[in-house]
Amino acid sequence: MIIFGWATAALILNQYPTLLACPACRQPRFFNIALIYSRFSLFYVFGIVYERHHTLRCSICQHEPDMLPLDIEQQAHPAAIPWRHRYGLALFVLIGIPLCVWLSIASRP
Repeated sequence: MIIFGWATAALILNQYPTLLACPACRQPRFFNIALIYSRFSLFYVFGIVYERHHTLRCSICQHEPDMLPLDIEQQAHPAAIPWRHRYGLALFVLIGIPLCVWLSIASRP
């Protein structure tokens, strides 16, 4: 049986340096820069990221503004996506499959 799935995750990277008006709180608030990424996973361990984008989220209510500032990409730090979400499927193909084949050949009498 093969177990696979799709998931979306968010990582808070840092805080946007200026106050912005939150449409939900209706107050000027600090916003967090978040990295939203979607991934495909095999057996919940081996994954590959197929989509990612940066957005802002209110630090109080987590609401996202309608218009994003143009400099959001420059304010974000490099992606901190866990390695098994980014490179897990490649490791499975490069190491896992050859190892299984070798073990099946080596176990024959």
